[in-house]
Amino acid sequence: MPEIIKNSDLSITVNYHARELGKRIANVTLSSHAIAIVGCVNPGENLSPPKGSMVEQMQIQSERIKPKDEKIQGSLTLIPPLVPSGSDICPNKYCSTGIVSLTYENVAMEIKQKILIY
Repeated sequence: MPEIIKNSDLSITVNYHARELGKRIANVTLSSHAIAIVGCVNPGENLSPPKGSMVEQMQIQSERIKPKDEKIQGSLTLIPPLVPSGSDICPNKYCSTGIVSLTYENVAMEIKQKILIY
């Protein structure tokens, strides 16, 4: 079973391993719908939520891996969505933006291999 780790930079990493795959290259894909609430960070480093600033993105990461002894293992990481700049959403021109809350929904991992039929 995959292990999901929340990282300090707000990304998530999924460690995986699979067996009985055969010898063909496996395509491993990790995906999630990410929803971030974005706030303004003032010059004093205080974060406050703006009025209704939300960012949604589909996050996808994939890799190709050749099985060894019909097994694979590795990890994939999804990063937070890109957020707008402070000048786009903050009332103070000296503010930057930061993520107030972040949700990764429907995290899914898929492992596919091509099968040859003779």
